[in-house]
Parts: sequence; structure tokens; C-alpha cells
Amino acid sequence: MDTARPVTSAGGPQSPGRVLMACWFGRALLGPVREQIRALAVGQGLHDDQSHRFVLAVHEAVTNVVRHGGGHGQLLLWRRAGHVWCEISDHGPGFPATVLSAAEVTGLAVPAWSGLQIIQRACTGLDITTDSTGTRLLLSHRAGPLPAP
Repeated sequence: MDTARPVTSAGGPQSPGRVLMACWFGRALLGPVREQIRALAVGQGLHDDQSHRFVLAVHEAVTNVVRHGGGHGQLLLWRRAGHVWCEISDHGPGFPATVLSAAEVTGLAVPAWSGLQIIQRACTGLDITTDSTGTRLLLSHRAGPLPAP
């Protein structure tokens, strides 16, 4: 798994500050990505149920990329504005219009077992961008204070 050097950006709250993790992933890296996300989430102030929920959401998203989004994708993780952010993207066929119409502003009205429903319930923020060239999920979770060094 390839991690990025820290990068800073002066953008808005969804723009990466210091990138904590950047990697390409596929089926063989699902376990290692999950473990690294868990360690980084705890290190960024997500504890107990918060870290478990965030790791579940990220793992669900990367697994869906492997199963439905072309077999591999890219993950970026950063902390900014009191949240831990994770962007997962792929170059698959995108979501069908029926899935997107169910994910209107009021929340996801898709079956409770669906991956998107799991992700939405586990995070404090979810933004979806999709078209025929791929899908981008932006997950966020409110974070507590950073642990003392």
C-alpha cells in the first residue's frame, strides 16, 4: 500500500489539509486498507463507537468499489475543520439513476442492507458524485480532540 507525503491545501473544509493516507486499492488490499484506516481514525480523535462506525463505512465503500466500480479505486484520508474526511473514487460505470433518485436530500430511501445506507448511517456526512466515468464518495465523521503527543 502506497501512502502519500503530507500535503497542505488552503481550500474549504472539504479540501485536504494534511493528507494522512493516499493509496490505490484492489481486492488484495482490502484488509490492509481497513487496518490502516482504523489506526489513523483512532489517531485522529475517533474513539470506540466512532472509529468502528467510520472504519465500517470506509470498508463498505472500498469493498463496493472492488465489487461494482471496476475492481480498484483510490482513497484519500485527511483531517480538517474538526472532521476526519475520506474520499473514495473509482472509474467504474457510476450508479444507476434509480439508486441516485433514492438518495435525495432527505436521505437514502434504499433498503437498510444496502452499502449506501450502511455508509450514511455510520458517518456524520456523505456526499456522492457519480456519472458514466466513475463515482466519488466523500465521507466525514466529527472528530474529537487530537491525542496529546
